[in-house]
Amino acid sequence: MRRFPLAALTLAIALSLVIGTAGVSLAGKPTVGAPCNRCHRIEDNVVRGTLGARSEKFSTINVEVGDLVWVIGYDSVTKVLGATDVASIPRGREIAVTFTGTVKTAKAATISVKQPYTLPDNQRADLAYMKEAVAKGSALIVDTRPESIYDEGHIPGAVSMPFYAFERMRDRVLPRERGALVVFYSSDETSMMSPVSATKAEDLGYTNLKVFQPGMPAWKQDGGLVVSEPQYVLEMMRKNVPHVLVDLRDKRDAKTSHIPGAVNIPAKELGKYKKKFPAETDAPVVLYTSHGVDEAAFRTLRGWGYINASVLAGGADGWTSGGGKLVEGKLESKITYEPAQLPGTIAPDDFEKILPGRPKNVLVLDVRDADETKGGMLPGAVNIPLSELDRRMGELPKDKDIVAHCSTGIRAMMAYDTLRKNGYKVRYLNAVIQIAPDGSFEISR
Repeated sequence: MRRFPLAALTLAIALSLVIGTAGVSLAGKPTVGAPCNRCHRIEDNVVRGTLGARSEKFSTINVEVGDLVWVIGYDSVTKVLGATDVASIPRGREIAVTFTGTVKTAKAATISVKQPYTLPDNQRADLAYMKEAVAKGSALIVDTRPESIYDEGHIPGAVSMPFYAFERMRDRVLPRERGALVVFYSSDETSMMSPVSATKAEDLGYTNLKVFQPGMPAWKQDGGLVVSEPQYVLEMMRKNVPHVLVDLRDKRDAKTSHIPGAVNIPAKELGKYKKKFPAETDAPVVLYTSHGVDEAAFRTLRGWGYINASVLAGGADGWTSGGGKLVEGKLESKITYEPAQLPGTIAPDDFEKILPGRPKNVLVLDVRDADETKGGMLPGAVNIPLSELDRRMGELPKDKDIVAHCSTGIRAMMAYDTLRKNGYKVRYLNAVIQIAPDGSFEISR
């Protein structure tokens, strides 16, 4: 087992609590995002986050740091460490970018790609091993990710013990028998959460430890059964997050008592409803029965392409024991799902449609700084930098529909708030947009 100095780990976690969700450095813009902030300090001209969209056309990458996005250029001189080239870096992989220039003109000098932790072969559990362990129930499976992520979806039979809560939870989670088989997993092969947890268990004398390093993404990609906890559905309800909740029981049982908002589709009739499900295959779809799981129904949904399908732990019984309430009455049989869109936003597709032959009642407002617009502007757009908007908004007509944009959506959102409060009809593009000198552009969704 690879060793991780626990004193260093403790210091890293302490630093993460000081830094918060995203460490702030240059011009007040975050430079260290979760999960990198658990182990790394803020450094000048270094951005740490996860790789988002990449544009070959403009030779830029998006580095997602918390809820913000850095757009950083690269060229043939940029050194890529840990991957063959920029194109070969998987989206979502943690990276560190050392750059030159300013926040607005950042150009990557080096891009370092986080590498998988090295484990001895006899302690590495692959997908086949994990599937067998789940099927046979031969191991204690421990999910080391944060509890809220566990609640959203986990491997069947897994228990939650976030790596940062190991000391607090170990006595009630880990088996008394030190030779019992324990398999840890987390988010992906580069995550430190499962290897660190396994190392701590080894220090306690456990001798039969495995790490499923590919983690939850590999399990989902293979179509493995995903279990959601009642707390996840309760949170979606509380926050009004769009989702689809399907009661698979017969109509009589469902009518007697069901989870609020559920749609009743008896399991034996599910195949008839394929065209009734949302067009968005990333929609959260949670299936439930009385007290168990209907794996066949889950397989059907996954076969239709719904990548975020899951089954509710414990079914209706698990819902009530988890604090949820059941209601009586007839359920809907029609699925209604509208993807969430922030108030005031315009969808990228709709934004693209208004640009050619723009209607006379629409004004495109570019709120980037003047030096940014030198690299290119959308034809016909009006530029008023966000920093000047308060004193210059009188230049904008109140009889037109204003559509604001910047480079990432952050400043456009601020412009939207300012103009809306002052009586303007306004929407904004909440996306990364890159504009070439000739006015051509690319939007990263």
